[in-house]
Amino acid sequence: PIFMINFTATRQIPRAFRNIRRTIPGILNVLVLLLLFIALFALMALKLFKKKNLLDRKGNAYMTGFFDIYWRLYVLITTANSPDVMMPAYNDSPFYALFFIAFLLVCMYVFVSIVLAVVYQKYRQHLKSDVRLSVGIRRQSLMEAWRKLKVHMLPEGLEVAEGKTFPAIPMLPLEHFRQ
Repeated sequence: PIFMINFTATRQIPRAFRNIRRTIPGILNVLVLLLLFIALFALMALKLFKKKNLLDRKGNAYMTGFFDIYWRLYVLITTANSPDVMMPAYNDSPFYALFFIAFLLVCMYVFVSIVLAVVYQKYRQHLKSDVRLSVGIRRQSLMEAWRKLKVHMLPEGLEVAEGKTFPAIPMLPLEHFRQ
């Protein structure tokens, strides 16, 4: 992997890593907000489930401590083990499903969508500025190369660059290429 990142033929990989690195500070506030909402729901779940002495399907204590609840709610957002997280509470009382529905609506469908939108917008913004910089450097390099060639004016008003190994090439103004 290090060889690919530093290999000169793969310029897009370091550019992508650079853009990801520049995107992370812009999305931290939204990620922190999502984690705080998970913590808020974990506190509510702690209040709801602590004295119920619920057991999961393996017989282990279910939702007893803050960090255990926090982890289970995080897993629920990722939908990695979605129904298993909710089932012990639902088996105790179907009304506990309202807590999980509210949690999923707020955290997964609202905040995760916002996180995704912010990540996309910030990454696109940094990628666009990186591409603009690259095009600007390329344009300056081409203009510098044109200046280093011998240029003279033809009677028709066109600038012509002449070299020893290539025929006369007309030099068109930059506005011609912007169309």
